[in-house]
Amino acid sequence: TLEGGVQAHEEVLSIAEEVWGDLDGASRQERTYGLGRIFWGMPMVDVLSRINLSPDVLFLNQTETLSGNPFRATANQPVGYNPTAYGEDRKGWGLMWNHRINEGKDFYFLSNQEQMLISTEISIRQSGRVPEFWHPDSGRIEDVPVWREENGRTIIPHKFQPAESVFVMFRRSSAKTNQLVDVITLNREDESKIQVLAQGSDVSIWAKENGSWIFEKKTGKHFKVKVSEVDKPIEIAGKWEVRFPLLTGEERITELMVGSWTTSEDDEIKHFSGTATYRKTVDLNETLFRKDKRIFLDLGEVNNLARVKVNGQDLGVIWKPPYSIEMTKTAKVGTNNIEIEVTNTWHNRLAYDAGLPKKERQTWVACGIRNGGIKKNAQLVPAGILGPVKINTWIKAK
Repeated sequence: TLEGGVQAHEEVLSIAEEVWGDLDGASRQERTYGLGRIFWGMPMVDVLSRINLSPDVLFLNQTETLSGNPFRATANQPVGYNPTAYGEDRKGWGLMWNHRINEGKDFYFLSNQEQMLISTEISIRQSGRVPEFWHPDSGRIEDVPVWREENGRTIIPHKFQPAESVFVMFRRSSAKTNQLVDVITLNREDESKIQVLAQGSDVSIWAKENGSWIFEKKTGKHFKVKVSEVDKPIEIAGKWEVRFPLLTGEERITELMVGSWTTSEDDEIKHFSGTATYRKTVDLNETLFRKDKRIFLDLGEVNNLARVKVNGQDLGVIWKPPYSIEMTKTAKVGTNNIEIEVTNTWHNRLAYDAGLPKKERQTWVACGIRNGGIKKNAQLVPAGILGPVKINTWIKAK
């Protein structure tokens, strides 16, 4: 600081000269200092390479399908290039991560910042331990089903669903684990037809479509599974009873087909913002209830989130694609009562109120509705269960 006057200034210069020496950031950019090394004027990627430190996390062979045409990222893209961006008027965030260590356990938080599916291989600078998936949306913990080790790194093939996030935990030795290291398929589309669940070397494989797959284990052994009896999806057709609790305190009950409630001729329903409750009974055949089957309720598309109850049991909230939830343990042979609470944003009601006299409005915002960016006759946002609603089954491969 300046507090010590000339003497302190000279001391600072002496320390700086001792540390930086003859480095000028141009003709000389590196020197040793004690047990460390000093760099000046060198790009960080080059510094990390000089000290033999590879990135903690890499996303390899990244593919996105927003355009409908897969786009593969390569290692030769320019610095700062975002491989998930597509189109001039779209700026994607891609995949992001963070890493923490607690009591000798390493855990990584990975998140897909896109509203689209991204397929990749997660490469993490860890080895000798089993990677586990900890799912923050459900609380489920499972061993990563397919992974391998290469050059001191753990490689995990994974398809990130839109807006999906997951923790990867390392806490157990992998010395005695003979895990799956590869799934051999005829084409990339076949990968989405199966789900592999693992606890150590105990692996179960589930398929939602008929097909055959070859798996390779760490020992190099291959085995083949085939599925040929998957049920066709059952579409839940017809109208639903839907209850709309209006802001006036009354409840509007009507019957609607799946689709946006903004198409209703009733202005209160058309512009409804809040939580509407869908109810319907569905009959399920006993053929769905085999030991080796899992049953899912697929809502298709939803705006914006849904809480699902089957036969009075709360299955949880689904808020991002795919809007599908397992109901194996709650469904039953015969009549099933399905209740779905769907919540949308405030946009549609604000847009409606913007065109009403002040005394008739049901909503209020601090900056005023018209001044808040939502104008009279603003375009409405689709709301409700857009569907199609289906019952899907997965069958255990053998």
